[in-house]
Amino acid sequence: MGFFEKGIDYVKNNPGKVALGAVGVAVGVATGGIGIAIAGTAFGIPAAGTAAMAGALGAAAGGKVDKGMKGDSDKFPYNQGNRW
Repeated sequence: MGFFEKGIDYVKNNPGKVALGAVGVAVGVATGGIGIAIAGTAFGIPAAGTAAMAGALGAAAGGKVDKGMKGDSDKFPYNQGNRW
């Protein structure tokens, strides 16, 4: 199995991680850098750091979504296969 096939299998098995991670990166890039000032001291997080943090949070949330989709089929009846 090649690299491309492994990637496709990962996306099929973890759609929530991939989708919410991509949304998180897009939101992080759109917001740009963040500056924080506390008690007379200031520091900034560049846009790439914001995108990385938002992408990681999105992937973590997507993992919860994927776990829910694979777990209890009563909560997610659309995950039971084609019954039509």
